[in-house]
Amino acid sequence: MTRALCYDADAPTDWQRLQEAARALAACGYATLLEASPVGHGGHLWIIYSDLVVAAWAQRSAVAHAPVLQEIGEYWPSAAHKIRLPGGKYVQPGFAAWCTLADAAGTVLATDGASAARVLLDFQTPATVVPASPVAMSLAL
Repeated sequence: MTRALCYDADAPTDWQRLQEAARALAACGYATLLEASPVGHGGHLWIIYSDLVVAAWAQRSAVAHAPVLQEIGEYWPSAAHKIRLPGGKYVQPGFAAWCTLADAAGTVLATDGASAARVLLDFQTPATVVPASPVAMSLAL
């Protein structure tokens, strides 16, 4: 079970794929958030759900609505992949910057921790977009 999905792009071409996926998902009723990397290469696509969903079913549903996500190798939840929380501060030796959050159209919604907290509460995808069972998923898609 999860309350969120995240797809991670480390290259410009994958970042373009995430932006395309965000627009496709938004057209299907998802409240997607894009978090560009402060160091300028890639970023994250976040889907925050209004309630717990079955992670595997949520992944399948997202990919069904935005097939380009199949090309993204790093995603969470995944046993092989860790991810920092959305809207936080990116800190490395000699560099620190707040991550920005934007909607699917690219409109910047948050530029610091306080504004990110509000956006994370306001931009939740209804859990009902994820089918309640594998049978319902195959019928819905």
